[in-house]
Amino acid sequence: MALRKKSPAAGEFLFEIDPEPLQECVTALGGIPLLVRAARSLDVAGSVQRHLRLKQRERGFDEASYVESFLVLNAVGGDCLEDFEQLREDAGLAEMLGHAVPSAEAARKFLYQFHDEERIEQGKPSSPTRVRRDISRCWLCGRR
Repeated sequence: MALRKKSPAAGEFLFEIDPEPLQECVTALGGIPLLVRAARSLDVAGSVQRHLRLKQRERGFDEASYVESFLVLNAVGGDCLEDFEQLREDAGLAEMLGHAVPSAEAARKFLYQFHDEERIEQGKPSSPTRVRRDISRCWLCGRR
């Protein structure tokens, strides 16, 4: 009977677990700094400041912080505004960004500023349009 090679999974654990809590803030969202660095390198905040003026007062988040927060929410897979609450609980993320993340309600109010009922009505077609679908061929492979 041949001797089996010892599995690495059966070996000693190469790390010691320190029971003392870390003094630094940490986050599980380790890929976010790359996104934020790219956005800041592309001067997204400057572009937002030049082209978007929604705020009436100086308090609260500025437009660029909202946009950056929405970028982060999208990058971590956020599905709805309530997912901001989970991001708000991550102290390491806020420290890394240099600003807190808005609450779901604040983000909702920010988005509502883009809503203009008059423009929505202007964009609607005057008569209903029909969309023709050609289902005779598969869009993927072209087969019938």
